[in-house]
Amino acid sequence: MRTITKDQLRKLQSQHENLLLIDVLPEEYYRKQHIPGAINIPLKDNDRFVEQVQKKTRSKGQQIVVYCKN
Repeated sequence: MRTITKDQLRKLQSQHENLLLIDVLPEEYYRKQHIPGAINIPLKDNDRFVEQVQKKTRSKGQQIVVYCKN
């Protein structure tokens, strides 16, 4: 896992149409504001987080970016 900048994220979004962007904040924050194209899988559901991510991925090689408020 590595940290990327906003500019690096924009580049990834423009280059990879198969990018899975996950907002891990609680649903009420996601509803207020999120990056376009992101899905919400709250990290508070920690015990089911990996399972939920696996359900959303299209392939094992799919690139995934996880973000939160900070």
